[in-house]
Order: sequence, then structure tokens, then C-alpha cells
Amino acid sequence: MRSDQFFLIIAIFAAIGFLLFLGHIINVIRGFNHGRKQYDASRTWPTTKGQILKSEVNTDHDYGPEGHGITTYDPVIKFHYKAFGQDYESDRISFGFKRSYIDRSDAEQIIQKYPKDAAVTVYYDPDKPAEAVLERKIGSKTWD
Repeated sequence: MRSDQFFLIIAIFAAIGFLLFLGHIINVIRGFNHGRKQYDASRTWPTTKGQILKSEVNTDHDYGPEGHGITTYDPVIKFHYKAFGQDYESDRISFGFKRSYIDRSDAEQIIQKYPKDAAVTVYYDPDKPAEAVLERKIGSKTWD
């Protein structure tokens, strides 16, 4: 293989890698903007009473190609609520991406706020009552 062909192949792979990275960044930004729009709209959302159905920490083990791994902990909250006389369930604590933690105690802090069978306030979208959250914020950030 000639050196100019080799550099062309490297350049193509570099361009593909860059485009994949750029696509990921665009998706993150779009997800954040969507969460921000939902947060802004939620300022006028009505509330209703709800009940926690499930409150636990899920453990996930991810292993790389060399066998090295990382363990993450995901707070899992599921709640029931009624809107316009109809029953709904949701698992969204807040807007934006669901969070995973490297430290189990961080995930446990989240579920301690919402123990099973606890009564909670639920914010729901009156135009789409199946969309609801327990906290009107994006991840750990609240804008007011």
C-alpha cells in the first residue's frame, strides 16, 4: 500500500470518528434543550397527588473489551397518579436524561426522598397527562 493511500484511509476514519462525536454532542444538546422546554412549560402544569409504587437502586455492570469494568447505580422510582379521572404511572423524577451514579450512596439519596408507598406531589402536562415528573428541574439544576 502506498503512503498516500494509507493517509487517505486514516483521514477517512478520522472524519468518520469526528462525525460520530459531533452527532453525539448534537444529541446531548438537543436532549438538554428538550428538557429545558419541558421545564419552562411545567411552570404552569397542574399538580395532583401520587403514590410511590417502586423505589430501588438498580446495579449495572459494564465491561470493556479488556475485561475492565465499571459499575453504575441507577435510582428507579415508579409512581402512580390520577389526572382528569384517569390512572397513570411514570418513572420520571425530573426532566432531561436519566442519571446513573458511580457511587451507590448517591443513588440511594435519590430513592430515600421517595420511599415506597409515600405520598408525593406530581406535576403533569395537562395536554399530555401521561407525561409527569416529581421534580420540576433538569437533572440536578433548577432555574427560577
